[in-house]
Amino acid sequence: MTAAAQADDRFLCDALKMAAEDRAGVLILIDELGKFFEHAAAEGGDVHLLQDLAECAARSNGRLVLVGVLHQSFAQYAGRLSRLGREEWAKIQGRFLDIPFAAGPDEVAALLARAIDARSVPKGNYDRALRLANAVAGRRAVDVEVLAQTLSQSWPLHPATALILGPVSRQRFAQNERSVFGFLTSAEPHGFHSYLATTPVNAAGAGYTPDRLWDYLVANFGLELTAGSDGARVSLALEAIERAAVRGPEHARVAKVAALIELFRNGSGLMVSDAVLGACVPDLSADELQAVLADLVERAVLMRQPRLGGYALFAGTDFDLEEALNQHRERLSANEIANLPSHLGVGPVAAKRHYFEKGALRTFEVVLQLLEAGDTDLQVWAEQVARVHARRNAAGLIVILMPDSDAATGSLDRPAKLLAQALADAGVIGAVGISKRIFLLRENIGELFALGRVEAAHPQLEGDRIARRELSARRGDITDAIRRELLEAIGGCQWWSSEGRLKALDKRPLAFIASEVADRAYSSAPVLHSELLYRDRPSSSAMAAARALAHAMVSAKSSEADLGFDGFPAELGLYLTILKPFELHKLGSDGAWRFCDPAKTGAGASLWPAWQELQAAPSMILSDLYARWGRPPYGLKRGVMPILALAFLLAHRETTAVYVEGSYQAVLDETFVDRLIQAPSQIEVRAIARTDQDTAFLERLAERLSTADETVPVKALPVAAALFKRFRLLPEWSQRTSTLSERTRRVRDAVIKANDPEGLLFVQLPAALEGVNDRVATIDAAIREAQSAYPAMLYRLRKMLAERLATDPETFDGVGERVTAVAGVTADLRFDAFAMRVGEFAAGVGDIEGLASLLVHKPPRSWSDREHDLAQFELAKLAQRFREAESMAELKGREPTAQAISVMFGLDPRAQPIRRAFHVSKLELEAADKLAEALLEQLRHSDTPQNVKLAVLARAFERLQDRHLEAAE
Repeated sequence: MTAAAQADDRFLCDALKMAAEDRAGVLILIDELGKFFEHAAAEGGDVHLLQDLAECAARSNGRLVLVGVLHQSFAQYAGRLSRLGREEWAKIQGRFLDIPFAAGPDEVAALLARAIDARSVPKGNYDRALRLANAVAGRRAVDVEVLAQTLSQSWPLHPATALILGPVSRQRFAQNERSVFGFLTSAEPHGFHSYLATTPVNAAGAGYTPDRLWDYLVANFGLELTAGSDGARVSLALEAIERAAVRGPEHARVAKVAALIELFRNGSGLMVSDAVLGACVPDLSADELQAVLADLVERAVLMRQPRLGGYALFAGTDFDLEEALNQHRERLSANEIANLPSHLGVGPVAAKRHYFEKGALRTFEVVLQLLEAGDTDLQVWAEQVARVHARRNAAGLIVILMPDSDAATGSLDRPAKLLAQALADAGVIGAVGISKRIFLLRENIGELFALGRVEAAHPQLEGDRIARRELSARRGDITDAIRRELLEAIGGCQWWSSEGRLKALDKRPLAFIASEVADRAYSSAPVLHSELLYRDRPSSSAMAAARALAHAMVSAKSSEADLGFDGFPAELGLYLTILKPFELHKLGSDGAWRFCDPAKTGAGASLWPAWQELQAAPSMILSDLYARWGRPPYGLKRGVMPILALAFLLAHRETTAVYVEGSYQAVLDETFVDRLIQAPSQIEVRAIARTDQDTAFLERLAERLSTADETVPVKALPVAAALFKRFRLLPEWSQRTSTLSERTRRVRDAVIKANDPEGLLFVQLPAALEGVNDRVATIDAAIREAQSAYPAMLYRLRKMLAERLATDPETFDGVGERVTAVAGVTADLRFDAFAMRVGEFAAGVGDIEGLASLLVHKPPRSWSDREHDLAQFELAKLAQRFREAESMAELKGREPTAQAISVMFGLDPRAQPIRRAFHVSKLELEAADKLAEALLEQLRHSDTPQNVKLAVLARAFERLQDRHLEAAE
């Protein structure tokens, strides 16, 4: 029967009806029925079973009786439901008969009188009690003497306080007489126990007066007082007391007493009258009281009621908040409620345990995700939601899945699973929770947003302080309720992630959930405790310390303990919290400190997974590395990434090549460190690997490049740097000229254009020397040829100058006198400068580079091949002018150092005679004279006729002319 009854409410009713007919009757007693109502209100449960039972009992002719015991009224349990929900519950309440068991005010006062044992009661207390008893007798039947005696014996409670505690105990923020005795023993602010503890036994006064009770209620039940149907009246009372307090403390006390009586006078027989107020504030004389009342009436705090002979709080508003709320209740929006937890102070949630263990502070946003009844394609819905949440900046999300109506409250397992997977696919770390305690939360959220719409849609609230106070109190109360319900819902959640159900997170606090999710997502996170730098956005002072640490890492102090820091600067703190725990900088076997891989144990072991990301990659842009380090499973913070990356580069300097904007970085210095910190996207790291043949080639080349002063290590980077240095130190002309041999040009171009040492040594050079058996010897020969090219070019220019001037290229013998003879002859400054520099050669201080610069107005080290050809032409031209100027030295009154000679001859009568004009120096003339004497001597000893001898000279001249023309061609 039990199983069937649980499955079908009607079966239960029929079974009870049959039992009642078979027996004399059935009595059903349900104690603590309110607990079932609270559960139904919180989770949207159905109480329709009570209606079925009530109807069944009504038709049983008294044989079936159902009795439920409640501590509050039926309606108060439904107070937090929506309007429709309250209406449905009200229909069910109508099926029952309310039998209130509540002690009257007089009975509560009698209980208080018996509970409080006072050794002595002031005489004035009975007089006050009698005045109040007479005032009550005017409104309801009462034994004045008995009531006065009872109220007097409740000392040190003021008689009015004892009389009004009964109605107070029956309010929705209290429960019953238990609340009265709880008040007596409570240590809450402004409570009775607090009064006893702070008031001397023999102190004069009227005891615990009603104004003290008002302060107690406001201090401990403020939000609950202003919520619900009495919210407007309480707001009115608070507003009135605030305005009264401006006039003075007596005005405030009178207003508090009036407010307390106004709110809780039902059943007590009290009213706001002169007699009652006089008894409640006995320290004021009648005249003083009347003055205060008159002032409060004038200030519209109170208004007179002549017909009733008393006062009432002035009603200052006619705004109906309940009606306005009913008009502005709308369907919830997913965008509206998503960020509601953060506005309520629920999140972001720090993963505290993860932070304590790993050193990385990660916060998770708490998000309410609405699942609407119309979302039939759950896969599409999950993907759309994941795309929206992926734009958040938090480390992860804790998502609470909430259906928008009971129609969507079926099994939420599948939506939660799909959403968790979609979030993971979108790169969002987190967990998705589903809770059954969502109904009341959803209803309260709807009311909160309705309050916001009411405020926006009713501009008249700007001028209505009472209505604004009521709305503000309602918002505060509903906000607290939502926060409480949200935390309760989270506490009862079942959790999902992309891995599936996370039963270990069920009924766990948010901080535990955040830490567990962070541990799962960042399973390979290193243990790094550096408060200053282990952040995504370190402060400017922290970055300055990081830069100073990085500069020290690449300085000469890197071989010293603690990088040679003196004192205790911030950078030393970073060294001790980042580098030292991982043992990235430690003492080597040779007694020098150096950078190395992290230790395999302790904190160093936790860094190895992230370290190997860079170690295992053949090449990597640092910005890409940072992105990998920042994602799961590492989760490194951006602040420490440059320090760790630099430590890796220094530890693997011999096996790792570094490039800045595509150019090989031979030296890691402070300039490079600044680029590494500011622009990691411009820095590339490449690993180095080679074969045995490559190693042998490297060893021989290192040996050839080594000198007596410097030994090149047998490693790719030093060898490539030494080779690059050899060619880079050459003059620009040597680096660009095409006059070198083709093989030398290939080697030179490969080295100068290289930006990768590995590529240069093991790719570009082998390609340039294809077919060469001994690459090392060829490279060495190319270096020597390239180094000698520039001096050889200069010597050729010197030799050409000597030949043009008909002098010895080593000594330039006789040129000094010739320069003196031609100085100033042409009146050409450029020629005079040329002649002066030529004269320096005769003096032994000639500078062919300076003379060459004069030829094309550019240093020969920076020449191109075209400028070299131009220099040769200019040299020949100026040398020719030099010879011409020598023959014209007599214009300046000087003895010519050269002679102009003109020769004309003709052998063919049909052709024009040939004429040649030229200049010869003294030395050339002397040589010519010797040759002429030798020739004439030979002709003199010949028996040849004179005309034949002349023909011999003509023929010799003709043949010299032909050879000259052939040489010119």
